[in-house]
Amino acid sequence: MNHSIDFFRDEVRNGFYIPTAIKQAWACSLDVLAEIDRICTSHNITYYADWGTLLGAVRHGGFIPWDDDLDICMKRDDYIRFREVADAELPTEFVIHDYERQENHWLFLARVVNSSKYGFNEDYLDRHYNMPWLIGVDIFLKDYLYKDPEDEKKRCDEILHILAAAEKDIDAGNVSSARALYKKAEEAMSRVPENESDKICQIFPWGLKGNAGEPKEYYDEPIRLPFEDTTIPVPAHYNQLLSMRYGNYLEIHKVWDAHSYPAFDHQRQTFEEETSEKLPAFTYSDDLLKRAQCHTKNQSGKRTALFLPIGPREWEGFQKTYKKESASPNTDVFVVPIPLLFKDYFGRVKMSDEEIIAATRLSAYPSDLPLYNWLDIDLDKLCPDVIYIQNPYDDQNPCLTVPDYFYSQNLQQYTPKIVYIPISKTCEFTETDRNDQINMKFYVNMPALFYADEIWLQSENIKNQYLTNLTNFSGGQNSDYLNKKLIAKTDLYGYDTADKSSSRKNILFCICPFEIKEHQDIIADALRNRINIFKDSSDKIAITICSYPSGDNCAQLLLDIAANEGLACDYITYDLTDLDEIAMSFDAYYGSASPLVPVFAEHKKPVMISNYEI
Repeated sequence: MNHSIDFFRDEVRNGFYIPTAIKQAWACSLDVLAEIDRICTSHNITYYADWGTLLGAVRHGGFIPWDDDLDICMKRDDYIRFREVADAELPTEFVIHDYERQENHWLFLARVVNSSKYGFNEDYLDRHYNMPWLIGVDIFLKDYLYKDPEDEKKRCDEILHILAAAEKDIDAGNVSSARALYKKAEEAMSRVPENESDKICQIFPWGLKGNAGEPKEYYDEPIRLPFEDTTIPVPAHYNQLLSMRYGNYLEIHKVWDAHSYPAFDHQRQTFEEETSEKLPAFTYSDDLLKRAQCHTKNQSGKRTALFLPIGPREWEGFQKTYKKESASPNTDVFVVPIPLLFKDYFGRVKMSDEEIIAATRLSAYPSDLPLYNWLDIDLDKLCPDVIYIQNPYDDQNPCLTVPDYFYSQNLQQYTPKIVYIPISKTCEFTETDRNDQINMKFYVNMPALFYADEIWLQSENIKNQYLTNLTNFSGGQNSDYLNKKLIAKTDLYGYDTADKSSSRKNILFCICPFEIKEHQDIIADALRNRINIFKDSSDKIAITICSYPSGDNCAQLLLDIAANEGLACDYITYDLTDLDEIAMSFDAYYGSASPLVPVFAEHKKPVMISNYEI
């Protein structure tokens, strides 16, 4: 297992709900990337994150939340060297798709894939986090452009002519001839040597469509940025590169039409169509509406509320409800963290007793929160009046589970009321937000949404999204029943905000290594000027310094300047899982483009991006 159990947890990132099913695909593609990275490191081959993967690394610290593929690029010379060693050094089950080897792969990119065929045997599933589908990494090729635009147009016209001829051969089934023409087109793409060019470009399709390319010095050297639970190399000039491609790339536009989403779901559909086999999946039946009889009754005279969080981060989704319950003198409140466990494809838990005990992560919960051990709790004796749950799956999560004692279906016999609360607030998506709607089938169409007596949601809008989805899932039935069960509570979620007792505003000042790379001649003076501006307002503003990546030594430059100018500053390092907490701990953000920016914006905190050119 190359990724921790925490990696596979459902989470809400930038308002987008990412279920375990998507995390499985992420994990498999990261494993492919790890093999590519191992080979490239061993042979001194340079590659870079590209397209959505590059944007994700810079803006999100990993995948764009509503994306599920992984893109890298190589200069052609590096790719040729990679291909010379890859067949021998990739794991034996891995394959490389390109136009020379893969049927109907008429693209000028390569794809490293974790297998040549679907895998349903136990060993394959164990190695791929219960994911039977093929998952890969796309490799795009970069070539140099002519300095003279007319020369470049002549080359592109030549390539287009070759591809037109190849298209005729493809239509006629002349595969060998088509491949020879593709090879000829590649020779034309690679014709310009580096020392005769100022620009670099992915010629197919962008150069052929008139794209003028990007300065070749953007790709002089890579730096590594965090990417999920690993790191990935990006061009050192990534800010200039992304700005050239997307303009204000920190603005989130959740529009995605580059490929099907999730990519693996197309494979599932194809498999079921070709085999006439229906793979196991949770489906609706009228039995889901039959509530088990609660056979216990609270005899204590006081109302009892039980919370069953599935992790310290998920606990945040319970906090406001817990505070309200705890404020009642007539209610006894119990918090019983339950472990999230790895399981195999067949539902068997794949953890030792020690690992199961450790999986509750009790030490990571708030220190002032009274907790009870899930191994000691006897629901038959406790007889809670209400149980709050946040695990929607029971046994239906594709690679995680909880002890079956705490399945929502089983809980019905111990309480007259089960309330399901999703783990976190999402954005206010609508029926037009395609990927949000697609992901609902992974986390909404699940047992707890039927076995719970009430489902508390953040708004009327999100209630309507759930209602439509669950009604459709149940065959167009039960709309009235579901409408009563779904309850909008606008005060459901909330974070503890920055300390308001201080009269000074707390500003987080973040610096990234690209600032030093892009502005190395002026960066020291520019930072000094900004520090002195903050110093002049030190009676109103308190500064805390950080960097992205967290802990990068570029922050030390800023700290040294602040010390020399006599400005006292705090310094923090952080994990990418801490971004929400950081955003709520400060009043505003200043500095470089980083994954902190969209999180501060999401929490409606002021964001000021530094501009060292003014």
